[in-house]
Amino acid sequence: GDLLPADGVLIQGNDLKIDESALTGESDHVRKAPDKDPLLLSGTHVMEGSGRM
Repeated sequence: GDLLPADGVLIQGNDLKIDESALTGESDHVRKAPDKDPLLLSGTHVMEGSGRM
């Protein structure tokens, strides 16, 4: 998936799942939504869906 180049806040998303394993070591993908867990971190990868920061 696409690499997130900078930290940001998700303002619009569609079934967005992020791979944060490079930062957290957790292998499960994290579901992100503007109203629930909107923080996106630099160096993580988009695995499914789409969004706008």
